Amino acid sequence: MGFHTIIATLIITVFLISLAYTLIAGNTSLADTTLEGYKGGVKSEIDKLRTDITLINVSYDPVLGVLTTYVKNTGAEKFSNFNKFDMFIYGTTTSGATITKYLTANYTIVNELINPNIFDPGEIASANATVLLDNGTYVLQVCTPNAICNVLDFVVG
Repeated sequence: MGFHTIIATLIITVFLISLAYTLIAGNTSLADTTLEGYKGGVKSEIDKLRTDITLINVSYDPVLGVLTTYVKNTGAEKFSNFNKFDMFIYGTTTSGATITKYLTANYTIVNELINPNIFDPGEIASANATVLLDNGTYVLQVCTPNAICNVLDFVVG
């Protein structure tokens, strides 16, 4: 009777140690996954805090239908790809019609200061978009990939 009790105790002890190890390993993995998620969220928020742009000037050529604006990187974030920049225009024509459009623009860095083909802090880029606008008052909005936007009002006509 004593030998069977010792074996049963050893089996239960091994089972409890295995169960405890499994729970600890699972909690460690869960904590690591949660920490990585928080790191990603914090990095995204830091990128937003470091990002800022300023629209310097907007001009519209009614003959060619070309809208040109100059964007200055006034933040600390560098951008290597303009494909993720968004440009919107909204406003009211003199006849009272409301206009809202998403524009596809071609960006060119005007004053390359440091890194070629990278929109570094302090640099200015021109953005050209083709759009037909009637006479009226409009607002141009340009947004970075981190959803930081800047607007500038302008008049056509």
